[in-house]
Amino acid sequence: MILKGFYFIILSLIILFFTSCQGGKERTVFLAGGNAWTLFSEYVEYLKKQNIKYSLRNIKVQFFDGQQLRTISFDWRDWLTGESAMKMWETKLKKYEAVYNQAELNKARSLGIDIFCVSEQETEIRIEGKKLDIQKQRPEGEKSNMQSSTGVKKGDCNPDARRYVDLGVQLAMNKNYENAVKELKQAISISPGCALAYGNLISIYILTKDYNLAIDTYKEGLKNAGDDGFLHYMGALAHTYRKEYDYALNSIEKAIKLGFTNPEYYKKSDLYPLIQHKKKEFCKILNENKVIIKECL
Repeated sequence: MILKGFYFIILSLIILFFTSCQGGKERTVFLAGGNAWTLFSEYVEYLKKQNIKYSLRNIKVQFFDGQQLRTISFDWRDWLTGESAMKMWETKLKKYEAVYNQAELNKARSLGIDIFCVSEQETEIRIEGKKLDIQKQRPEGEKSNMQSSTGVKKGDCNPDARRYVDLGVQLAMNKNYENAVKELKQAISISPGCALAYGNLISIYILTKDYNLAIDTYKEGLKNAGDDGFLHYMGALAHTYRKEYDYALNSIEKAIKLGFTNPEYYKKSDLYPLIQHKKKEFCKILNENKVIIKECL
């Protein structure tokens, strides 16, 4: 009897799920250019503003997560949580980033599904085949929760690029250097002024002993991203491995002047050859800028 009762409850939940989906046709939306939950919540707001009938349990969400296309939707088991529909969507989506991908965006267009894309490359909001003007649709003075790529300062990374950087760093930590390089180069391709991408790319070239590539990347980073403490620090390491100690000292001084002053960075074994050959000059730079390490006391 208990078993029968259990199946009766499950059956009731299934019936309740399907009946609750009535009142809004099934729709699919492709997201790109930010956190999936943030994009989805704004998409729902646009549906409301357009007075479009919808059911939160009848929506499929698609996005490219940096590695693959994901499709997320509801099923009857979600009802077992007892949460509201929007809360369930938040739980499902907030851990993902919807990364811009031209090929997947084109597929979404060809399928005629809804699109909510806000990225450096392009902004497109399309609902039921109609392309909307994002500026006209958002009430005057209302701020978006999404980070716009417009106005990204030189040296900074836009949100899409930062996600590629994060993925590249994770791959590098797992010693998957080849794919890490690809992710970091992708970050640079969509955000050429992203100093963080250049710095981490230099780090990988040092790990793989491609010191010439490391220096070339340093120079390219300075050209496109400008002065940046982390970038100069990584350039100093690259110069040290090439035994270009005067250049390394110059890069270290610039890094410190730009706020890269954590003493732990200047204790690393990568800099031991520099300290060995240019200790007086090295310590002078650190001491004048109040960066205290044991080797320079």
